[in-house]
Amino acid sequence: MRERMAVVLLLAAALSLAGPAEALSVRGLPEWSLPLAERGLRAVWEQMPSEQADEGRVRLLRLVAERLFDGYSIGSVDILKGEPTVSFVALEPVRWKVALFAPDLPDPLDGWFDSDLEGIRASLALLLDGLPPAALSWCGRALEETVRDRIGECLPGWTSSLIFRSEEAEWTMEVRFAPQGTLLLAFDPHLVSTTLPVTLLRTDLKDNVLEGLEPLLGLPVAWLAHHRSRIESWIGEGLTDRRVVSRTAARVDVDFRPERISAVDVSVESRRYVLWAWASAYAGTADRYPEVGIHLGRRAQLFRWWEGELYYEGIVEMKDFELESRWGFRWSPWGDVWLGVETVYPGSLLWGRLSLGGRVGEPYLWGRFSEESDHNFGLGYRLTEFISLELHYDNGDEDRLSLRAIGNL
Repeated sequence: MRERMAVVLLLAAALSLAGPAEALSVRGLPEWSLPLAERGLRAVWEQMPSEQADEGRVRLLRLVAERLFDGYSIGSVDILKGEPTVSFVALEPVRWKVALFAPDLPDPLDGWFDSDLEGIRASLALLLDGLPPAALSWCGRALEETVRDRIGECLPGWTSSLIFRSEEAEWTMEVRFAPQGTLLLAFDPHLVSTTLPVTLLRTDLKDNVLEGLEPLLGLPVAWLAHHRSRIESWIGEGLTDRRVVSRTAARVDVDFRPERISAVDVSVESRRYVLWAWASAYAGTADRYPEVGIHLGRRAQLFRWWEGELYYEGIVEMKDFELESRWGFRWSPWGDVWLGVETVYPGSLLWGRLSLGGRVGEPYLWGRFSEESDHNFGLGYRLTEFISLELHYDNGDEDRLSLRAIGNL
């Protein structure tokens, strides 16, 4: 105790003296602890009077170092061109073990966490290689910060805490994990489809989507973003065995956007059947009346990059309840672009047809052109999976432009 008090007084006296700034380097300590040791020793060295003999300065530096850095002795202090190099020697180096205690996560999240930990055990063991346990009294905090940084590189959104234990002269560093930062609190799921009724999907799928997402609640958003593609695949795979998906040979695509309240868009597109039903109303024209319609289609893969569909559409105008039937074929050369031809009854007119887009939260465009130079088109925006608004044009109406609201069933 008296020796430590003397060192403290000696260090205070040294720091009270002004002197020129000089470089200092340290060897023999773990790399992660070097900045800490260099700052402490440099504070002493730089404040020593420059006119003091090197022998006296070295003696003072050695005395301070031996008292402040438990677990190590001073091997040598060399001065080259006024710049000292302090070499440390470990007094009682030990072999360390690292024990990682992963949080209790359900399958498959526990597997993802374990895969993130692959290789980090060896990396952490290297940090401890030859470290005397007594050195933890002065470098323990630096070790915790270094471990936390290593953990953050492979486990974003997680922090670590350390416990050091010894049993029969064997030392172990236990690492435990806890979430930090922004955590996922809730979901905003949406089911979307351009081939199947959303009401049907909601009945069969929405509860399964929410049930599948429940294990993600309370986890760090940063870590979930790190595993975004895995989460999307996991949710999609969990829905593929649902009845509506298997019977329609549907393709399930998931867009998961990790935030405090995470949006989850699940797109279900049948590769065999198309079923739409809608009701629409017009504003700004006296030529149009509310109508209801249905679209039934059978799809097939014509070529590797071309998809085709045979379809029927029936539209009933609510004024006179006459049925307009459309029979046609359309194909998609790419993406959401569809080109087609159809014949319309009554009248047996032949029409060409084009449509672009149509997904939720995106604009869309469609147009129809008859052999008698009639044409109509719509430019709209699909607000939700149920509601769309569009600017409608028909050259056969007196009021050619109108606003159309569409409710998708």
